[in-house]
Amino acid sequence: MNRQSKKTLETSSLGEEVSRLWQLTWPVVLGQCGLTGLNLVDTVFSGKAGEQALAAVSLGNLTGFSVMILAIGLLRGFDPFFSQAHGANDREAGARALYRALFFAIASSLPLILIHANIAPLMVLLRQPAETIPLAASYCAALAPGVLAIMVFSTLAQFLQGLGEMRAPMIAILCANVLNVIFDAALILGWEEMGIPAMGAVGCGMATSVVQWGMLLFLLVIAWRKLARYPFPRHGPSVFQPERLMNMLRVAAPVSFQGALEVWAFSSLGVMMGMLGERELAAQGVAINIVSFTFMIPFGFGAAAATRVGNLVGAGKPWHVTAWLSVAFSAAWMTMMAVFFSLTGDSIASLFIEDAAVIATVALVMPVAAAFQIFDGIQAATFGVLRGAGDTRWPAVINLLGYWAIGIPLGYVFGVQRYQDPRYVWGGVAIALAVIATFVVLRMIWVMRRGASVVDGA
Repeated sequence: MNRQSKKTLETSSLGEEVSRLWQLTWPVVLGQCGLTGLNLVDTVFSGKAGEQALAAVSLGNLTGFSVMILAIGLLRGFDPFFSQAHGANDREAGARALYRALFFAIASSLPLILIHANIAPLMVLLRQPAETIPLAASYCAALAPGVLAIMVFSTLAQFLQGLGEMRAPMIAILCANVLNVIFDAALILGWEEMGIPAMGAVGCGMATSVVQWGMLLFLLVIAWRKLARYPFPRHGPSVFQPERLMNMLRVAAPVSFQGALEVWAFSSLGVMMGMLGERELAAQGVAINIVSFTFMIPFGFGAAAATRVGNLVGAGKPWHVTAWLSVAFSAAWMTMMAVFFSLTGDSIASLFIEDAAVIATVALVMPVAAAFQIFDGIQAATFGVLRGAGDTRWPAVINLLGYWAIGIPLGYVFGVQRYQDPRYVWGGVAIALAVIATFVVLRMIWVMRRGASVVDGA
């Protein structure tokens, strides 16, 4: 480990720790804003193609990503292996963790591709609008070729973040946004001069697949020197020993489960909004993009906390200051966003679509979104802290109870069955986030007193 790396792992003053945390956070925030920007641009162009195209893309995204989230979450669960190995200056352990993670990413891609290509029965099972399902299923089939690319990209991005290298994924994502605007414009709306017809939602899926492969290529080019320092371990076959793979799964699977529970909870919002009608489903696509964008700051602090806390745990250094700073900054940002949502009303929705009825539906749920902002920020940062500290199981249990024993049942009973009102659908998730935020903070305090867990191999 060079002198600069050693310095970043030493204990520091409060001001120095703020600076180090922010250095890790801002590239993740920009990168995640870039990922959200990809969906936002898809939403804008799909909205220009009409309400049906927007509803199809919204339905395709909520079902397709709901299927993928277990695999994506598993990759996030490898954070402590990456960051603690780096903190302990154990490059061989880092390489082993990287290639095991790539194994899981590639192995999970094939079933995910098959599901994307045959997803219509799932949409029918979820009681979505019959007129939207064929187009949404075609959109998901067009997404299938990009699944392998996004899985490998996510693995490499998580690994680089564990090393404290946050900028390479950010740059790759921002470059991909440029590609996305070009291909969305050409394939969704058509490009007469080039003889490309307007393909609406299907064109959106095709554009996304192309952009995902481009994003992976950008990352490999940008980060090749860093990745080349972690060649395949000398004892190759031992890397994939079943007991070693199972050890990683034991740590990562709860993170995958926890992330899936959260994504499925928000996907269930889309499902319940679809039960109310195509207009509500289109409004869901707009509203979820808005709240996803504000969520990127606490998500960035959570990712930075996972890296910084993991590095400090691996190096045997104190990590409590970093934990509280992450939670405090996330809560402050989301408090500002709550005020912003309360003041803007339906003006935000008008940036996405011109349909007055859809805009009015978005305006109904934005005050509810404002109500849960601070809780969403606290839980995002705290989950990152716990992940870096190697504590993964109880957070998953807290997510399960908060969303699926409390929030989703309340949203369904009052929002769908009793009042047919999207405000009650979103209100259930708001209550869930308040419960989850409270209990994960209590869990973090308990882990601080007990001590962090050092994962095997670091």
